[in-house]
Amino acid sequence: MSGLLTNEEKSNWKPRQVGEWLGLIIDTIAMQYKVPEKKLAKLKSRLDDAVSDKYVTIRLLAKSSGSFPLV
Repeated sequence: MSGLLTNEEKSNWKPRQVGEWLGLIIDTIAMQYKVPEKKLAKLKSRLDDAVSDKYVTIRLLAKSSGSFPLV
């Protein structure tokens, strides 16, 4: 035994061509990275809050810029 513990809920042991990994949907059939709708909705909400407040905090800016990795 190597001490490796697996989480059966999160594990997927069958090969697949479309899946979510590190917050992005990776589609190897279409050769695309896609942003999940829930992530887009969260970013839109943050931006709407910033526009309605008429200012942006450093924290909100950091959260928003960290929402999407540079691909």
